[in-house]
Amino acid sequence: PNVREVIEKVNILKDKITHGFTKKFYKPLALRIIDALAVHRLTTGDIFVPIGLTPEELRDTLCLHLPLPEPNADFLKTTIESVLKEIIKTVSGQFISLNPENNQYYLDIKKDIDFDALIVQRAESLDDNYLDRYYFEILAQLMECPNVTYVPGFKIWWHEIVWLGHKITRQGYLFFGAPNERSTAQPPRDFYLYFLQPFAPPVFTDEKRPDEVFFMLKQYNEEFLSNLRLYAGAREMFITATRHNKPIYAEKAENYLKKLTRWLRENILTTYEVVYKGISKPLLELVRGKIPPQATLKEIINTAASICLSPYFEERYPEYPKFSYFKSPVTTENVPVYVQDALKWLTGIKTKNGSAMLSALELLDGEKVAPENSRYARWVKELLAEKGQGRVINRSELVETLYTSQGIADIERTPKYQLEPELLVVILAALVFSGDIIWVFPGQRIDASNLHILSKMSLSDLKNFKHIEPPKELPLNALKALFEFLNLPPGLIVNKATQEEGIRQMQKEVNNLLEKTLLALQKVQAGIPCGEKKILDVNTQQTYKTALENFKIFLESLERFDTPAKLRNFKYSVSEIAQQKEALKIIKTVQIFSQTIDEISPFLVYLNKAAQVLPRNHPWVDKLNSIQEKLYERIRQNEGSILKTELKALKEEYINIYLKLHQKHRLTASEDEKKKRLLKDKRLSVLRQLANIPLLPRAQLAVFEDKLTTLKPCWQLTKADLEGNVLCPHCHFHPAEEKEIIFNRSEGMDALEDELQTIYDEWTQTLLQSLNDPMVKGNLALLKPEEREKIEQFIQTGNLPEPITNTFIKSLQQILQGIEKAEISLKRLKETLGNGIPLTIDEVKERFDKLLFEITRGKDKNRVRVVVRE
Repeated sequence: PNVREVIEKVNILKDKITHGFTKKFYKPLALRIIDALAVHRLTTGDIFVPIGLTPEELRDTLCLHLPLPEPNADFLKTTIESVLKEIIKTVSGQFISLNPENNQYYLDIKKDIDFDALIVQRAESLDDNYLDRYYFEILAQLMECPNVTYVPGFKIWWHEIVWLGHKITRQGYLFFGAPNERSTAQPPRDFYLYFLQPFAPPVFTDEKRPDEVFFMLKQYNEEFLSNLRLYAGAREMFITATRHNKPIYAEKAENYLKKLTRWLRENILTTYEVVYKGISKPLLELVRGKIPPQATLKEIINTAASICLSPYFEERYPEYPKFSYFKSPVTTENVPVYVQDALKWLTGIKTKNGSAMLSALELLDGEKVAPENSRYARWVKELLAEKGQGRVINRSELVETLYTSQGIADIERTPKYQLEPELLVVILAALVFSGDIIWVFPGQRIDASNLHILSKMSLSDLKNFKHIEPPKELPLNALKALFEFLNLPPGLIVNKATQEEGIRQMQKEVNNLLEKTLLALQKVQAGIPCGEKKILDVNTQQTYKTALENFKIFLESLERFDTPAKLRNFKYSVSEIAQQKEALKIIKTVQIFSQTIDEISPFLVYLNKAAQVLPRNHPWVDKLNSIQEKLYERIRQNEGSILKTELKALKEEYINIYLKLHQKHRLTASEDEKKKRLLKDKRLSVLRQLANIPLLPRAQLAVFEDKLTTLKPCWQLTKADLEGNVLCPHCHFHPAEEKEIIFNRSEGMDALEDELQTIYDEWTQTLLQSLNDPMVKGNLALLKPEEREKIEQFIQTGNLPEPITNTFIKSLQQILQGIEKAEISLKRLKETLGNGIPLTIDEVKERFDKLLFEITRGKDKNRVRVVVRE
């Protein structure tokens, strides 16, 4: 019996898998798993115990191997778990269970529930009221209705549709049922949409009201009806099912719901009829060509309702604004944003949506705010004019309450044009902008001068204003004083025809003054620096700073008075305007100081650099220091032009001084040619060779060469070169760093040539005298014959051979080797002989003998030759 019962249940399961398993690729695996669970069921002794196999055991004991994308044991286990869930779904949970305590799947022989059969059975027992109820449930999803209805206990929702031609939505109600329930929806609104019950039609009288539209499902096929019944049956079974079975019924209901919603979306245009004022039309005929191809059911229904109701809206709200410039319709959700955009537009932050809102209310003329062109704004102005001067219009006169619930005004409109308070807010803001009204709130007054406050207030506060009142007159005396202060013709503001031009010029001058003030304030805060010092002392700096900061605040406060309307709230008196003249004087003073500094700064920079070029003790430097000592005081005394003249003259003097020094220290082109010839002179070359002989005063030659090489050529410098440079741009002559002047221009290069000859002659005589010394002559025998011949020829003729060879120099060095040189510097000689102090002959002889003794100590006096050097 146990085997028979197991086989019967397995056959049922395998039949369901064979015909209903959705994943065909895994169907063989599903059948193997059912066979495995059946075999395991017969091994447990008791075929009813909740014992089975885990996914891991099924994988391993069945040796399952599938062509999986990932040949991995864990991936195979996951696949088996997925197949097990699909089996349970396919058989509706019949005869298979999962033990959550051990994760074992087993054949549950007693679990013989046929969920599909139970759903069918329950569906057949449901009457038409149930079908209507679940039809409405599906419809609520497609119409995107909130879960909570507007009226508790009734299928009524608050709803919006677009008023065609005006691009703004109207508010109404959506009913699932007949007009019998209309009175339950409060407050009364602009329209009522009804979806009537298709299966148990209600009894009601169509009063053919212009604000009611009926939608009826007139045609449906057996497929729709069958799926609706099964959906209703599944939903009903879900309500009474156990906790374990609820997910199965929910899943089956979801499958039927998908079929139903797809059918409704595909067939709505051909199955629905629309009834308006007693006239019935197919939905397709009503909306043909007026909906996008992929329109949702909600969009189709709303379009049909809009087509029916728009003429009624036109009749009910004549002269209502058209919001044509918006990309999408104005709704209750976005109107607060658009109102804020309009308010921001009025305060200078211009956006497309702000412009669109103002244009819809006829408040714009191009880019100019023109309330006089708006019928809505004119209505408000006419009411205010009827009140008379000094009278106000309370909110209750501009906004009437159409419906109140629990002390709250649910629906409010203007008595004329039936505008919502949100739109009235924009109209009143434009009138404030134009100076036509003053808008009064609890604790706050808004006029053209402080209009920017509106964009910071909430829409709720803006709608709940106290009253509006006429604006003040222009304070002409103060404004005339202001225009005189700004050097503008007062008639510009007195004459109404020129007021706008006067304001334009006023703002231009205010901006100009503000720029000057900010610049002056910046310089004052720095103390007006000039070089390393500041022109302003601490007290003056603070006084100027305070005055300029107050003047800046005054000017900035004038910037908001950019329309005649805003000037009605001009707050300054004639005396307060007169007090601002002190700031103008300070700005002028700062400008003069700055101009003076700007004019003399280039001179100061140049002259200070020049002072580094000349020697410190130069008289010109003293002149510059004398001027700079009183420089800052003279700037404060407005002696700028005198200072500039003095500094310019000092610069001219420097240029002349520099030119003379440059001329004194630099060679001309002809002098440079002589220098080059001297450097190549044979005598100089001979002296350089002879300098290797210790006996000769090498330092004498070095001094001469230093004189010659130090002299630099530069003959290009002109006066124009020194206008922008303190140094010669060609040779960069720097007097302060230059060596002591060594070139006697009066004698020229001839003096240096004579000096070269003198050295040459002196060295020649020194050699001859030394060679004629008996001690030296004895050394001639040490030389080779050809070397001795050259020396003897030099002694006889007194002329050095040409050219002088290295052999000749070595020969001289060899025979003069015994001669010792003793040097005395001129400085030491002067010190020894008293440095200018008068001495007797004996004192001179004594001192000189002592000097000779010191420099020749330890030497053979017969071999010593004394050399005096600089």
